[in-house]
Amino acid sequence: MKKLTIVLMSLAMCSAMFAGCSSSEQPDSSQAESSASNVESVEAQPEESEPAEPEETVPADPIAALPGSIYYFGYEVEGLGNMVQFYHFYPDDLGIGAVFYAGYAWNQISFSGTYTVTEEPCAYEALPEKGDDVEAVTGTAPYTITLYDWDGTELDKIAYDGEHVYNIAQNTNCDVMTGGGNFVLTKADDAALESYADTFDGEKGVAYLSFVSPDDASATLQLNTNGSYNDMAIFAVDGSWEMTAEGEYTLTPENDSDEGAVVTLQQDGSYLYVSDSGTELVMEQVVEAAVAYTFTGKIPFMDSEADVTILAMDDGSCTVNMAAFGTETPIDQGSWSEDEFVFTFTFDAAGEIVSEFGGETGVQVTYSCDSVEAVGGTAVEAVCGVLLEE
Repeated sequence: MKKLTIVLMSLAMCSAMFAGCSSSEQPDSSQAESSASNVESVEAQPEESEPAEPEETVPADPIAALPGSIYYFGYEVEGLGNMVQFYHFYPDDLGIGAVFYAGYAWNQISFSGTYTVTEEPCAYEALPEKGDDVEAVTGTAPYTITLYDWDGTELDKIAYDGEHVYNIAQNTNCDVMTGGGNFVLTKADDAALESYADTFDGEKGVAYLSFVSPDDASATLQLNTNGSYNDMAIFAVDGSWEMTAEGEYTLTPENDSDEGAVVTLQQDGSYLYVSDSGTELVMEQVVEAAVAYTFTGKIPFMDSEADVTILAMDDGSCTVNMAAFGTETPIDQGSWSEDEFVFTFTFDAAGEIVSEFGGETGVQVTYSCDSVEAVGGTAVEAVCGVLLEE
């Protein structure tokens, strides 16, 4: 979950100031005089060939050039160093679609999913630089990048012209105080990859599939959406993975001294993990609980408002999240039950809370906690109404 602490840090940020420099060369007067005195000899010379045209910035096939690239917007934050917002576009080589990752605030805020690129016009308005007096550039790019969540639901559309990505996203963006905003992103060259290496390398591996041994809870395997994996089935091994067949995943270790493995779906729904040396282990896929009910409310927070959301999961667990300034963090957790639409929550911090009939949707929960550690011991009291499916 996104950490609310970045909000407090971000409020101290100052916009980076950009400075440009230019230079010009003065013509050599002796060359000018020599040229004037030798007009006839110049005219007698054969015509020179036209200078070679500069290399095109836009690739011959912009759609094919996007996968495998990082597009970024970086700037200096006084007292905090370099900050960069970026999109990493992966090729479709895992069998799960082409993956994107969007990182903000040193990867403390991130989004991921899949994307497509189509030859469809996309209007944009984005800032080329960061500053109070900077005017946005507007236009229509010839390509549209459509972003989807992991369930295939469309999240956003952003513009692409083969040279720049225009980050006009809303759902895969965050507040400008935490590194978000609508900016013009440039493809990262070698210099940018080196300059922002810590941020790019800090990209969070979002779990695509997770496995655990039913006989040993410490024997786990996680396949990440960026093609990396974390293997704790036998030894601690990191590397890259790919789907080599339907229900088959091949693991290639980062270090040659480590063992790889093949994980294969079995008829009974379990997975067979077989290491390179032949060690076998039966594993099961970890399926995360789904949301059964959602309760939402608002509270005053730092001269603004914060959203408070209670998620009641179908496995009987529940979490309370608080979101403000584009960031979200869990503030409490526990368990819940329901009897004739009366909900009883038992929270770790807030204790037992029972729902009431009332509000716009008929059922509401008054979440009240005297001291929420995740937000510096602040008291939180929010009336959260249940969201009913349409």
